[in-house]
Amino acid sequence: MTTKGLTLTDNTKQNISLAKRKDRTLLTKLAIEYLQGFETGSDTMPTVSGLCLSMGITESTLLDAITQSDDIKTVYDFVKLLQQDYLITRGIKGSVNSRFASFLLKAKHGFTDTLPPMTQTNNFNISPDLLADALKLMHQTEKKD
Repeated sequence: MTTKGLTLTDNTKQNISLAKRKDRTLLTKLAIEYLQGFETGSDTMPTVSGLCLSMGITESTLLDAITQSDDIKTVYDFVKLLQQDYLITRGIKGSVNSRFASFLLKAKHGFTDTLPPMTQTNNFNISPDLLADALKLMHQTEKKD
């Protein structure tokens, strides 16, 4: 990947160096700041890549941080929930392309068009003697009624 014409800001360079440390306090703070920028009804859809960019880290570093910090995992999960809410509400209203919203919900949030087929198996292994006894009892109760 070429970076020709692109320069990193001092803030991004600082965030990258902080991402390599074991202390996740600053990353947690940056993640929460990103999350606070979105409110229900916001015009911008929160994304995991946006979270990474605001924290100045790569997605693989974020996934590593999730395993080490419950706070960062909570923010990550909440970003996904906000994205899901954004896609559902805007897709229903028609303010975003409903096909695109449907595609993202299926691809990133596990939505499906159909319910999984329900299978029922009625395989009983009953011995012939047991079946004969059951039929005798059933016929005896029918005669009494």
